[in-house]
Amino acid sequence: MVAIINQYVPLTRNGANWKGKCPFHSDKTASLVVSPSKNMFKCFGCGKSGDVIAFVMATGKTFKESIAELQNPNNIQALPLQAEAKPKWTPIRFDTMPSPHHHKLGIPSKIWRYDDYGLICRFDTPEGKEVLPYVYATNGQHTMWRWMGFNKPRPLYNLSKILSTSNEIIITEGEKCADKVSELLPMYTSTTWIGGAQAILATNWKPLFGRSVLLWPDNDAVGYEAINKIAEILKPNCNIRFIKNPVGSPEHWDIADSDWSSQFASYWIVNNS
Repeated sequence: MVAIINQYVPLTRNGANWKGKCPFHSDKTASLVVSPSKNMFKCFGCGKSGDVIAFVMATGKTFKESIAELQNPNNIQALPLQAEAKPKWTPIRFDTMPSPHHHKLGIPSKIWRYDDYGLICRFDTPEGKEVLPYVYATNGQHTMWRWMGFNKPRPLYNLSKILSTSNEIIITEGEKCADKVSELLPMYTSTTWIGGAQAILATNWKPLFGRSVLLWPDNDAVGYEAINKIAEILKPNCNIRFIKNPVGSPEHWDIADSDWSSQFASYWIVNNS
């Protein structure tokens, strides 16, 4: 059992057991414990547990596929068990859209696809919203969908549309706002970035170079600071303008909060940028 699981995630000895970082969630504390004497594994982070068949099935294989893998003599040979070995997963491009399900948060209330780079998933919880990236990744031997971040520099939302049109670009903060802009103002191409105000420098802004770009901040200090930071990046390479928010708008207001018609939204852009 240790030999098989060690092919998915490097294990280190911990007394009579073995430990490693669980491959089924974003594990930073090596929550996975493998017990050879009990012939079972258990993750004390996400709760997954069972025998070696259950482990292989949890990677996305069917029962039949799991049995075939365990019966393959080549898979019985353990990879070298190294005391400090750490799994390294790297996001890769994907073809087929998955159905995300988080072990604690359940099914996302909203999913935004960043072309074939990965997904951003929103969960609405009693404590508020939680937004997590979901990517297809490989560790060189196995590939699976994982709750982990995108490669840096991260792609812009609606990147394929940006590259395929000559429309003016409107940048808002958050996918919800970008979708609202697309709905109201199809003559523009809307975009946003991953990770909020703290992740601006981790974004690939180069696809916007040479374009006409309109910047639309959230109506709060953090929103204006974020948009100004983006403006500094784009200013040497783009024709930029700012879109004003309506006077008297509540704090934190953004275009997604509006009940504007397409006609009024178009009028607003023309007269307030």
